[in-house]
Amino acid sequence: MQVGRSGFYRWQNQQEHQKDSLAKQFRLESDAQQIFIDSDRSYGSRRMAKALQGKGYNIGRYQAATLMKRLGLV
Repeated sequence: MQVGRSGFYRWQNQQEHQKDSLAKQFRLESDAQQIFIDSDRSYGSRRMAKALQGKGYNIGRYQAATLMKRLGLV
């Protein structure tokens, strides 16, 4: 294989970063769904953002709204 050392390590780090990113996204989605269920399906994007911030996520109102829309949390 004619691959440079730096290119190989860049590729390797990119693969690890993608795995970490997917795991974080999965945790965020599962926590959002659990918060929504625990609230008797009454939380909107503002309360969802506050609840997720309380769990340590760096998320704002509009990102919470997008997340809720993608997960079908109405």
